[in-house]
Amino acid sequence: MKITTSEYALFFRVLSNESRFKILRALFSINEKISVNKLAEAGQIPTSKISDQLMVLRKNGLVDCKREGNIIYYFMNNNKV
Repeated sequence: MKITTSEYALFFRVLSNESRFKILRALFSINEKISVNKLAEAGQIPTSKISDQLMVLRKNGLVDCKREGNIIYYFMNNNKV
């Protein structure tokens, strides 16, 4: 599957936000599913900012999530990153 120039541009536009980059870096280094609170700690991002940024990352297919009870765990979408 060939990646188009516009897909590359979108990928880098998503990564251009410092908070989103920190989230991906934290998920990449941990390499397992992680809750929002733990992700905020690991990426040193205020919890108030992280939900909106995770939504952008999910919308663009870089991050996925899984709900277990009341907790939502996030992890890298290895097909995209």
